[in-house]
Amino acid sequence: MKKILIVEDSPTVVAMMANVLRGGGFEVKTVEKGSDGQAQAKSWKPDLILLDVMLPDTNGFDLLAQLKSDDEVKNIPVVMLTARDAKEDVDKGLEGGAMDYLVKHSTMPKLLLEKVKKWLG
Repeated sequence: MKKILIVEDSPTVVAMMANVLRGGGFEVKTVEKGSDGQAQAKSWKPDLILLDVMLPDTNGFDLLAQLKSDDEVKNIPVVMLTARDAKEDVDKGLEGGAMDYLVKHSTMPKLLLEKVKKWLG
């Protein structure tokens, strides 16, 4: 079973994503803070990380940079999933090493599941 780490501070968004992904056959762990995301990525070694930009203790771009500079976890694919849809944010995420950038309000649960299945083969 493929493992997905969700780094997101909104309980509503976490519940929706986790339910959809678990229903699709994935093992899911969730954390609310960027610092917990870094630690969980290192200890759990997920197959994919879904990362919000706006987190209570850091921003997702900074966490993405930390993940991509850490030899233990740098090859784990990261997808930004955020409410921020400005072109400069999308560019920053993709240039920082995210494999995709999804905007929450236009990403329906079914689409999220389809994309995750595609990314993980």
